[in-house]
Amino acid sequence: RILLAEALVRDGRLDAAWDMQSQAIAALERAGATTDLAAALSARADLALNVGRPDDALPAAERALFLRRSVLPPDHPDVAGALTVLADVHLAAGRPD
Repeated sequence: RILLAEALVRDGRLDAAWDMQSQAIAALERAGATTDLAAALSARADLALNVGRPDDALPAAERALFLRRSVLPPDHPDVAGALTVLADVHLAAGRPD
C-alpha cells in the first residue's frame, strides 16, 4: 500500500494517495512494524504539507521521529531523515526554531 500511495503521489492523485496512506498506516500499526510505520509517517508528513494540511503533518513527523529514535542509534541516517522531515514541517508552519 505504501508503494501504491507513492505512485499515486507521483501521478498527482493526492486525495487517493492520502486514503491509501491512511490504510497503510493502520495496517502497519496493527502489525507493529516500527521501521515501516516510521517511514509511512514521514511520507504522510510530506504529503500533508503538499496538500495544505500542516496540522496533520506535525504529529506524523513527530511520531516518525519518536519511532526512529526508539529502534535506531542517534547517529543513524534514518533518524537524521526524520529530523529533516520535522524541520521541514516547522519551516512550512513558519516556526523555524
